Amino acid sequence: MISLPKSPDGEQYEDAVASFIRAFGYFVESRLILHHEGREILELDVVSTPASEDFTAKTLVDAKSGGTGFADLFKIFGWRTFLDIPKGAIIRHQETPERDRTAFVRYEPDTQVSVLQFSLTDSDNVEAYFPPPFGVNDNLRKQLFISGWYAATAERICSKEYSKFKRDNPESELPMKIRKYDRACRVTFFEKDPLIRVQKLYAAFQKYPGLSGECIHWIAEKEGISYKDAQSKLFDTEGYPWAQQVMLTEHRARILIIKNAVESLDRYETSDIMDRLRLLVTPTNFQRSFEKIKKNHHRYKIPYLLHLMIEVFGGYYIDHDGFSADLEMISEASGIPMEDVIDCLSVLDDFFPTQNGWVVSIKGELNNIKFLPAVWRGIGCFTRQGYLFEDKYEEIAPSMSWLLSKYHNVAYKLLKPSLGVVE
Repeated sequence: MISLPKSPDGEQYEDAVASFIRAFGYFVESRLILHHEGREILELDVVSTPASEDFTAKTLVDAKSGGTGFADLFKIFGWRTFLDIPKGAIIRHQETPERDRTAFVRYEPDTQVSVLQFSLTDSDNVEAYFPPPFGVNDNLRKQLFISGWYAATAERICSKEYSKFKRDNPESELPMKIRKYDRACRVTFFEKDPLIRVQKLYAAFQKYPGLSGECIHWIAEKEGISYKDAQSKLFDTEGYPWAQQVMLTEHRARILIIKNAVESLDRYETSDIMDRLRLLVTPTNFQRSFEKIKKNHHRYKIPYLLHLMIEVFGGYYIDHDGFSADLEMISEASGIPMEDVIDCLSVLDDFFPTQNGWVVSIKGELNNIKFLPAVWRGIGCFTRQGYLFEDKYEEIAPSMSWLLSKYHNVAYKLLKPSLGVVE
């Protein structure tokens, strides 16, 4: 049996806060690190973006399980100002003493930084600070939070496995390529112009193309197996977590390109020639997709939909005769009407055309977004088990229950060493 911690601290607390905010209708970017000449000079815990027309109303969040001092208040104020983020929030597990609380309230209007308390038993002021852009029932919101937290824990495990992989293979170029690609994607956040972020995300992929495929080739060579069998290690088992994280990073980069396209929509309606030139130097396919997504009524929710699909829904939806509960769940969670969810997912095909499309139907029941690794498929199974049914996967996918059970077990096996409890 596995269980999330009842009193999270350190990294666990940061992950809990990020997952909680995401569950309330916010696109969440975590662990954003700015490097300069090999040195880490700035690290942000969480930046949230509402899935609404107020798309640029970001919040910088500092999440720590310890106490808070005035140095924290002005640190976040400085970072918020430097990054041109409208608001900041310091979220702590410990209750702020009355004397300090009065002072924090006094300086909140000047700094636009709030100090909030959050625990698993007291989340009221965080809920009030992050109002949901649309309605979601409490049970679903709770499951989004839980699954997101499991996913964040899985990612921490994958990161540690990458560090081990790097240490164990000092002669290989692959670990360094992975590190540089991940950093190149994360650092794009610190560009103030969303289209410059887009250009740099494309540039990162062009500099390190086909990194997932390179990981699979490495596994095949190491084990003396075929490419297909090596691929199966990532799509069907918990094996090589560091390579599974590479696949996740590539998916996140695609979603960030779409998110930054949406973020730039209003800005690039202006006649500013430099703004228009920045759009013209993006790839032609991006420009076409940019014009198309402008006309989509759900454009401000599409990045959040894709974010949820990858992080908590396992990159798949279940749709077959007489069963619509899965799409209803995804619809409610994303704020997009059920009849439009599949069309909104096709935005991936617009921005990143691939042979036969991004979504593959299996036996007319399970519809998978390509190239998501098995561990994150398993997180999606956790979501369904916690919200849609009480007993077996046959209840939601009669033909493909065996595959969902396999995915479930993959995520369970990866998480058990960290989250296992004595029954």
